Amino acid sequence: VQGLESLDPLIVSVQLFDVYEGKGIEKDKKSMAYRIVYRSNDRTLTSEDADTVHKKVIVILEKNFRASIRE
Repeated sequence: VQGLESLDPLIVSVQLFDVYEGKGIEKDKKSMAYRIVYRSNDRTLTSEDADTVHKKVIVILEKNFRASIRE
């Protein structure tokens, strides 16, 4: 997903590593898995730091791409 790196300075890379279409996925849908790397050059990140940024990512994906996150 282009542009996610600019969403927050803690996001240093976003990589698509898997796309699945088939059994268990609705016909007009696909399952996409991304690896997102969070990093700060001046401090150690906490789980709360990563969770806050990750929630921003989810909101953007749901809003701009009508994505739904599997839980």
